[in-house]
Amino acid sequence: MCVCFVKYDNAGWIGDVFDDLSTTSDTNDHPPPAGHELRGGPCTFVLKLRLSPVVAVVDDTNPIYQRLVYVQAMEDILQGRLPLLQIEPVLRLASYAILVDSTASTDEPVPETLDEVLAWNVLEYLPAVWVDDKSENEYAQCILHQIRQALHDNPHHDTTKSPGPSVEHWQALYVDEVKKHRLFGSHFFAIRLPKLNLSKPSNSSTMNSMSSTSVNNVLVSFESPAASVLAVNGMGVHFVDASHNVLLSWEHADVVGVVVTPNHVTIQTASQGHAQSFCENAVEVGRLLEDYAVWNKTKLNTTRGSTISAGGWLR
Repeated sequence: MCVCFVKYDNAGWIGDVFDDLSTTSDTNDHPPPAGHELRGGPCTFVLKLRLSPVVAVVDDTNPIYQRLVYVQAMEDILQGRLPLLQIEPVLRLASYAILVDSTASTDEPVPETLDEVLAWNVLEYLPAVWVDDKSENEYAQCILHQIRQALHDNPHHDTTKSPGPSVEHWQALYVDEVKKHRLFGSHFFAIRLPKLNLSKPSNSSTMNSMSSTSVNNVLVSFESPAASVLAVNGMGVHFVDASHNVLLSWEHADVVGVVVTPNHVTIQTASQGHAQSFCENAVEVGRLLEDYAVWNKTKLNTTRGSTISAGGWLR
C-alpha cells in the first residue's frame, strides 16, 4: 500500500509531508502538476491507493497515515459508498467524528450539552440518505447520548486531572467501526452486465457457460436492481447495485482466475461459476485481483516458508 499526500498553494510547491519518511526529499524534482497555475487559489492533492495487503508494507502507526485512512473512511460513509442500513452505527460514527474535531479544536470544547452539540452542525456528519430521517435537534440529542457514552467508556476524559483521549484515539474508533462494513477499503468500478438470458441452455452448452449464465441472471434479475458496480477489497469481490447494496460476494479464495480484454472482464471461481461484465477498466480490475491473489497466497504459505507465484493466473 502506498499513500501520498502533497499540497500546493499560490506560491507553488509546499512539499511532500512524507519527506521525512523517504530516502529522498528534494522537492525540486517534483514540480507542481500541469495546469495548477490556471486553477488559482490553494489546492490539495491526495493520492489514496486502497490496497490492503496481508503483509504489512507501511508503518500504520504513522499519524499522517492514520489521518488519511480516517478521512478516506469518513468520505466513503458521508458519500454513501458504504451504505449504513441501521441508525446505530450512523449515530456512533457521527459522535466519533465530532469528538475528533472538537478534541482537535482550540476554540470549541468537547460538547457536553445539547447546545454544544448543535454548534457542530450535526447534519454535516451524517450520510445524505439519513439527513431527513430526524430533525437536527433530534439527531443532536441522539448524538449527545452517544458522546456521553463514549466519554464514559474513557475514564480519563476529565482534563483537569489527566489528558483526555487524543484525536488519534477517536479516529481509530471511527475507522474500527467502518472496518466492519463489507465494502470497506473498496475500489469501485462501473460495470455493465449482459442482458438477461432467459433461454434454456442447449445440450451442447458447457457447465461453465451454464454457471456463467445463472450467475449473470441473478445479478440482473427482476427481483433486484441490476449490478452496476464491481467493488474489490481485502474481503473479496462484490457485485453492487447503483445504491451500493451488495447483491453477490465472492471471497478471494473463491476466485481462481480472471480473463480480461480492454473492455470486458470475466471472473472465474472454483465452484460457483463465473460472471461476465463489460468494464472500461477491465485491465485495472484484473491487475488488482492478481495483487490480492498474490497477497492471499503469500499469507497462506507464510508458515510453510514459501511463496506461491501467481504467474498465469491473469490471462
